[in-house]
Parts: sequence; structure tokens; C-alpha cells
Amino acid sequence: MQREHYVAKGIVELDYVSTEKYSGDRLCRLTFSGIPQVSCHPFLSRSQVWELSLRVKFVASFDTVSESLQEAGMQKSERKAGVVIYDTSFGNTEKIARSIASGLEQAGMEVDCIKASEVNPKGLRDFDLIVIGAPTQAFTASKPMKEFIDRLENVEGLVGKSFYAFDTKLPSRFSGSAAKYIESKLEHIGLQPARPRSSAIGRGSVFKLDEGEERRFEKIGLELGADMNKPS
Repeated sequence: MQREHYVAKGIVELDYVSTEKYSGDRLCRLTFSGIPQVSCHPFLSRSQVWELSLRVKFVASFDTVSESLQEAGMQKSERKAGVVIYDTSFGNTEKIARSIASGLEQAGMEVDCIKASEVNPKGLRDFDLIVIGAPTQAFTASKPMKEFIDRLENVEGLVGKSFYAFDTKLPSRFSGSAAKYIESKLEHIGLQPARPRSSAIGRGSVFKLDEGEERRFEKIGLELGADMNKPS
């Protein structure tokens, strides 16, 4: 099934809403950020439900929201789609991943942010930008991330897609880089870097991100999104 994304105007008054419902391998998301939007695409291999704060004067039933919005008169949206995929050991790489996703959303992109172990690689064909990051361990990417990237080798439809690689690491130049590994492997598969890889720096025996790193990567996400939205 191809991604379907529609915009319906003028039927809901709202403050802020973001509700995502994962059911089987079909993702349906209802998002309000000035206007309500609905998108559906195959992505996950297992059921999962995520919900954020919801304050609106009218919300259609989730099971019938797509039909309700279509009856209200919908128009196709031209928003670019991005996905941020991460592995994390202690939550630091996830923080950076979500900062990048926030920046992409601020730039007007439709974004999913998800752990590598929960991704169905075939679903990546539906995205315009693929962002992948992992913690640096033993001078390279974490084992779960390496295993995930190996699964991309035989996925059709990825060649030529834009990507960005990032990692979390210690400040020493001798600590290695997960992002370097990710970038090299994705280029070998045939993806094209949207910008050079970056590292989020942290330190301590219990690794903790340096102050300001999350804000820095939110800005990187914003810049990536702006670049993706430029007319080709």
C-alpha cells in the first residue's frame, strides 16, 4: 500500500494534538498543527499505541477518522516525509533522535521517530529522508544498529534516497564514530547524504550529553527539513 496523506481544512478548532495509532503493519496518524491531517502507510510489524496530549472541541472516532475527513472534503498534501531511526543504550541517542525529529517537524515535514528494532525496512521506501543514529560502542556503531543496517542491503527502492547519519560519543578523537560506520554503509547501499554526519558529544563514566547538544541537533533537523523542502 502506498502512503496516503490528506489535509482537511476548517472542520476542527484546536490547541495542540498529536495522536498516533499503530495497528499491525499499518500506521494511521491524526495530527493537528493548525489543520488536521491523516496519513497511512505500512511501517511496523507489531501493534503499538502512542498518544500525546489532546485538547480539541471535536475529534472523530479514530476508526472512522479517515472516512470522516474524506466526507468533509480533503485535498492531497505535498509535505515531504522523513523517518528518524535510532538505537540507544541509556536513552541519550534517543534524545538526539527526537531533537532531530522535532526540527524536521518545525520545518514542515511529516516525521516518524522509532527505534531500529521496531522498524520494518521495506516501509522505508515511502520516505523522502532517512535519518539513522546510534551510540558509538567499541569505536563503531552498536551491534543492534549494525544488524539493522545489514537488513537494508536487499531492500528495493532505497537507492538514491537522502539520508543523514548521527551518533553519540565521547569527545576524544580516539573514541571512534558510529555515524562514520552508518554513513559508509548507507552510501555503499546507494543512498545519498543530505549533509555530512554529526556527533552528539557527552562524557562521564555514566554517559551524559553535553549541555546544548539536544538544541544543536534540533537546529540540524530544522536545517535538514528546510533543505528537503526546497524546490528541486
